[in-house]
Amino acid sequence: MNTPNLRNKRKWAILVLWLLVLLGWISYCRSCLAQLSSEFGYRVACSTEDPHGIKILFIGNSFTYVNDVPSILAWMVKKQQPNYHFQIVSFTLPSYTLMQHAERPEINNLLSKQSWNFVVLQDQSGAAFRGQSSINESFETLMPLIKAAKAKPLAVMTWADRGHNTDQSVISQTYRRTGQYLNINVLPVGDLFFHVQEQYPAIGLYSEDDHHPTIAGSYLYALVVYAHIFGRQNLPVIENNDRSAPPIKADVARILSMCVHDWPSICKTHPEFTEE
Repeated sequence: MNTPNLRNKRKWAILVLWLLVLLGWISYCRSCLAQLSSEFGYRVACSTEDPHGIKILFIGNSFTYVNDVPSILAWMVKKQQPNYHFQIVSFTLPSYTLMQHAERPEINNLLSKQSWNFVVLQDQSGAAFRGQSSINESFETLMPLIKAAKAKPLAVMTWADRGHNTDQSVISQTYRRTGQYLNINVLPVGDLFFHVQEQYPAIGLYSEDDHHPTIAGSYLYALVVYAHIFGRQNLPVIENNDRSAPPIKADVARILSMCVHDWPSICKTHPEFTEE
């Protein structure tokens, strides 16, 4: 019996088996990515079909797509402004930067062929780490189209991964400088993420990957947008028997609303985020 040859055959068989498993896994991942990508793109969260209503466009990636932040905002508007006519639309693609969005014909059509009141801009989560000039240019690329659409741009300050306070300091300061450079409003979503996880650690804002938001994190994101557009004095409250509300506990929603309402005074306690 030729033992060395038998051992070599076994090694090759194991190697081929592992190769087949790897190829199968790659194929599965590609199919999942293709399915996920097909679910992104253009979405209408709510439309009352009133030409005189307020129109809001979200441009972003999975931070906006996950849990459908625009639809959460639509619920808030319906609840607090029952007679208000509005349209909320989003265009999101996985991992996209604003620079990449600017090259999409869909974005060009949305901004050049329609008028908007607000355009909510959510850049890639790592944008702040590519340098100040890079993120300035990323937002600046879309400004001519947004101005032509007669809209007000709103920059979403993204959040760092769970517990990465130093990273959030970089993100917060970078976004504020971009806001000053372009004279646009910055929505402090990232700051509030870190304030809430510091003061209310039992509220889970992060999913298992420590990166994407849970429904509570997405609710907080939508709250910040709502507060900027409609004011902090009339923030929504979830009633225990409200089946139309996002699936978040009423007491958690109240805490998040309180944080957003009090943020102008709370932010003074976070110089690591607001000062150079």
